[in-house]
Amino acid sequence: MLPSSGYIDSRMSAPHLEQGTAGCRFEAVATSAAAARSQASLLAALATRRCGEVVVTDESEPLAGDDTDTQPVRMRLTLTQPVPHKRCVFGVASTPAPGPEDSDVSIYSTRMNPPRYPASAYREGRQGEAVLIMLIDDQNRTLGAVLERSSGHADLDEAAMAAAQDWTFDARGKQPEISRLRVPVNFTMN
Repeated sequence: MLPSSGYIDSRMSAPHLEQGTAGCRFEAVATSAAAARSQASLLAALATRRCGEVVVTDESEPLAGDDTDTQPVRMRLTLTQPVPHKRCVFGVASTPAPGPEDSDVSIYSTRMNPPRYPASAYREGRQGEAVLIMLIDDQNRTLGAVLERSSGHADLDEAAMAAAQDWTFDARGKQPEISRLRVPVNFTMN
């Protein structure tokens, strides 16, 4: 089940997912404890949607200091099933849900307001391109976003992720259960 807000954003880097006979192991570095919680919620929601009940074992730890709200967190999650589900067999690779680029579905934005340019970044002349992966379900609901590539500036990445919460999409064609849509977000000075 998705969290009550219905939308999850996840700020992380260096993700690694490994599937074995006992379950799936996910490792990444999240920008903060809040980002780690968002990513864990996103993974659990996607796994539950696909496989039924899932148990998440979290062995994450802060990388530096005790203030995990502002410090990066090394995530180590293991997802297992208490009862096997016919759609998910651990140790057997499943085909990922196709994105619009590899299916007959065409996803387009119905509302995609640009992010606010952070004032300090604008004053300092900072520019960059963040690339987000939007996760959209077969009812055209935006489930969440993952920062695939950083702009090189945390405040620009945050602005892109914040704007993505309000974006809406629609589709032509039969959508898979969950589609991925890659969205570049450019911050340039005019």
